[in-house]
Amino acid sequence: MRLLERHELTMSTRTHELKDRIEAKQKRIQAQILELKADANEQSHEKAKQLEQKLHDVKEQISDGYDNLEEATLNKLNDWLKT
Repeated sequence: MRLLERHELTMSTRTHELKDRIEAKQKRIQAQILELKADANEQSHEKAKQLEQKLHDVKEQISDGYDNLEEATLNKLNDWLKT
């Protein structure tokens, strides 16, 4: 396998792994939002709004797809995944 092909395969694998990790976290947050909205507490509703905004921000960052993400965006996404 040529070096370039190996690099492309590694990047593709990393991209798919990142996508899977982001989608999994989005689903966990969506579940949290549903639980918070079911709570009658105003603080819970405010927390749900904050989480919805975070989801929106992430969707904006990946709106052009995963294959063309800049290094700064990748770093932001990885930081988000750590939280």
